[in-house]
Parts: sequence; C-alpha cells; structure tokens
Amino acid sequence: MFEASNNKVILDSKILELEKSLLDPICPTCSQTISETEITEIKGQVAVLKAEASLSFVDIKDIRDLDNKIEQFSQIQSQSEGVRFCELIKKERKSKVQLMKLETNIDEIEDEISGFDTDEISRQRNIRDSYIKQLSNIENDISSVEKSLEKIKKDQTQISNVISKSTQGTNSLSSVKVGLYQSLESVFSEGINELRDSARLQVEKYATSAFSQLTTETTYSGLEINQNYGLTILDHQGRALKERSAGAEQIVALSLIDGLNRTARKTGPIIMDTPLGRLDPKHRANVLKYLPKMADQVVLLVHEGEIDPNKDIENFKERIGARYAIERISSTQSRIIRSR
Repeated sequence: MFEASNNKVILDSKILELEKSLLDPICPTCSQTISETEITEIKGQVAVLKAEASLSFVDIKDIRDLDNKIEQFSQIQSQSEGVRFCELIKKERKSKVQLMKLETNIDEIEDEISGFDTDEISRQRNIRDSYIKQLSNIENDISSVEKSLEKIKKDQTQISNVISKSTQGTNSLSSVKVGLYQSLESVFSEGINELRDSARLQVEKYATSAFSQLTTETTYSGLEINQNYGLTILDHQGRALKERSAGAEQIVALSLIDGLNRTARKTGPIIMDTPLGRLDPKHRANVLKYLPKMADQVVLLVHEGEIDPNKDIENFKERIGARYAIERISSTQSRIIRSR
C-alpha cells in the first residue's frame, strides 16, 4: 500500500513538470522554443502518466474490504470447505436470478391489475371469504347430522336384532312393527333416491334451456349436473369443458338458479347483487331480457358502471315496478331515494 502511494506521488510530480513545459514552451536550459513535434510527444506522455496515476490510486476502504475477505478465505481449513463455499456462491447467484424473475412477475401482475377497481376486488374477496366460511359451517353441520343418523341406524339395528332373537317377541306386535318400519325405511330410501334423480334431471333440463337463451356461444350443446351437483358446460360433441371464463361462470350460475327455481314446488323472489359485472355487452343484453322470466319478482342491485339506464333498461322496462338509488351523504352515511 505504501509503494502504491509513493508511486502515485512520483507520477503526479512528473505530470506537473510536463504540464509546466506545455504552458511555457521555452527550454529552461538552452532557452530554445520547444517544437510542435516535441509538444505533441509531451502531451502523449502526460496522457500516459495520468492513466498510470489513476490506476495506481489506492482506496483504503477497498483494501480493508479485500483484507477482510482474505482473512475469511484464510480460515478455510480443508478442500471440502472450499467446495462448500463455491456452492454457496453459486446458490447466491441463482437466488439473485430467481429474485429478478419474481420482481419481473410482480411488475407484470401490477400492470395487469392496474386497470381494475381495487375496491371492487376487495369487496368480492370479502364476499368469497364469507361464502367459504358459510360453506365450512354447512359442511360441519352435514357431518354432524350424518354421524347422528349413523348412530340412530346402529341403535335401530341392535334393537331389531334383540327383538328378533327374543323367543317371546318372535310373533309379538313389536316384532311386526319392527319389520314394518324396516320395510318403510327401505321404501322411503328408494323413494328419496328416485326423487333426487328425477329432480336432478329436471334441474338439468331447465338450466340447459336457460343457458341456451343466455349464452352467445352457439357451439355449446347444454349443461350437465356433475357428481358434485355443479353444472358443467358441454360442447357440440357432448364433451365437458374443463376451463371457462368468468363471464361463462356467471351465466352458468344464473342458469342453475333458474333451474332450481322452476323445479321447486314453490317459486320465490330472486335477489342478485352485481349480476352483470363480468359480462360483455351481448351477454348483458341476453341476461336482462331473460331475468323477468326467472321469477315473479326479481331484485337487482347494480352499480353505475354495470348497467346503462338509457340502453339496458329498454330490455325490461315494462316489468320494472320501482327503481331506487343509494345517495352518498358521507363516508359513513347514505340514504335510499326512489328514482323515476
């Protein structure tokens, strides 16, 4: 480090002397004017010396960092530690590459969602979380009822066995009742299965009819109720579609609601919150034309960007009983007013 510093001082001194000769082009020894050729050579020497001086510049911080690294390397006691150190460096480089990829993906995702309404996304997420919670509660209730039903069946079987094995009860009234109840249980079980299958086909039929009027895709052949009692879209060859858009999901949901309402013994009013948010103009027009057919009373909760009062209302204006608007008063207060 001392040698490098001393070398830089010497180079700076030579540069200073040469630059003085360029400022005063008269030789101090012979008092003759220095020629242009010699001046050009001196300028070249100055450039070379400045380059050498810059390369010999010593940064104390860099040297200390280098000393620390050398000290760390000197602690390596075996070849295996050296190999492990190299592997760690490779892993670090790979991690940096992966980090850059993730940062790029984040930027792309941010660009994709920049055009969406974040408040609406948050609201829909809260609705989804609420449905997931409700579904979990329903599944727990179903599991609890199934366990209770299973216990009742086991108790019933045990009681039936005790009565049937009793010598006094073989021809008694209780034995006759047990046999009758078992027969009735079998009849009701078969009846429930037949009713379920019949209702399933009926819902599928009505849902397919509604779907054909709501969708704008002519290559779809209809809907089919799957094993989980959800609706699957069938293409023109009767094959189930594995993927479908958010708009198609909404059309399928509306078709299922219509199928269930028509199959039920008693129809009820239909209330929908933002039913048109993910639909293109053609699907929106189809839905608005079909909604009045779904029930005697349909209530739609829509926001300003979801429906055009001047165009969309024309599809069902003769069925409108009343229109209301939510007027914002403050961040914590609003009021409902009736529109014309």
